[in-house]
Amino acid sequence: MKTQNQKTMKNQIGIFATSLFILFITATGFSFPLPEGPESGKTQGKITLSESGICSGIAGHRPVGEATQFRSDAGKIWVYTRFIMEKEEASKIKHVYYFDGKKVSEVILDVHGPSFRTNSYKTINDKFVGDWKVEVVAEDGGVFETLEFTVAK
Repeated sequence: MKTQNQKTMKNQIGIFATSLFILFITATGFSFPLPEGPESGKTQGKITLSESGICSGIAGHRPVGEATQFRSDAGKIWVYTRFIMEKEEASKIKHVYYFDGKKVSEVILDVHGPSFRTNSYKTINDKFVGDWKVEVVAEDGGVFETLEFTVAK
């Protein structure tokens, strides 16, 4: 069984070691890369894309039926995006749709801080069977992300 003095000494050693580590990091400018997770997002300027997806619908401001393959009789395919930015930030972003490598449409959307969800859709039918991609583009032209999906009969 540990005495109170042993517990106190162990805590002091831990505090000392932590202080040395912080001093090392500060003095050397060393940093650790943070792992990317589903909420880490991609940043263009002061705006971060925190969530995105291709889906068959939107309900309660959330994507429904997320997938990468859809049938040509689905009607509409939706692109959902959520952005985080500084409180007073406002900007425009684009969802740029490509079908079989050719640009077919561009949807310009207003976004406002601090957190904003937006979406667009493309109406599809049997003429649009093939490979699709959607670029989520910042106002300055930087690409946040490219989403891909396939439409089959």
